[in-house]
Amino acid sequence: MHRRRAGTALAALMLAGQPALAAASSCMDGDPQAWLDTPAQRALYTRLGAYLSCPDHPVDGPLADRAACNYFVGKVLQEEFGVDDFVRPTGGWLTANEIAAKVAAPQSRWRSLGPAASQAALRRASEAAGEGAAVIAVSTGSPGHVALVLPGALRRSGNWKLDVPNSASFSLGAVEKAYVFCRLSYAFGGPEGVTLYRRES
Repeated sequence: MHRRRAGTALAALMLAGQPALAAASSCMDGDPQAWLDTPAQRALYTRLGAYLSCPDHPVDGPLADRAACNYFVGKVLQEEFGVDDFVRPTGGWLTANEIAAKVAAPQSRWRSLGPAASQAALRRASEAAGEGAAVIAVSTGSPGHVALVLPGALRRSGNWKLDVPNSASFSLGAVEKAYVFCRLSYAFGGPEGVTLYRRES
């Protein structure tokens, strides 16, 4: 087991692009601790906060990767789960659209849990995160978007009209809306076109 994973799960979204339509920062400005049910989740919350900024210089890849903050999801999965699926062989990180294609490939170790518009799929994603699996939510587009699903109780989204899991997000062009442990609905304007994936060990 990876050293940083101990006792916690990060099922998350690497948000590489699509700006969140809701005021994501507001969910952390009010009472962040209200989202955290256990000491393990609070510890994870603290660790993930360190990832919510773009590096001042290229750390693990070319300038383009820095500009897109693609390192967020890649580094979180690599350092929290020991999963390097989204690291380019030449350095840097895959884009959201490339991630979507990779996890959907037949030979992938990622299994679809279903569309985010399905309450059953959202429940499966939350349960998988709670079990310690790496879980992401992905949508394609220009440039596409990926989010991390986090452990914890499902919370009602008035926008989606569904009970949704916790998540972590970093959006290109909306860095101020980066967050951890807010509802998944803060990362996407709606559930349409968003698919949930769990990585098999």
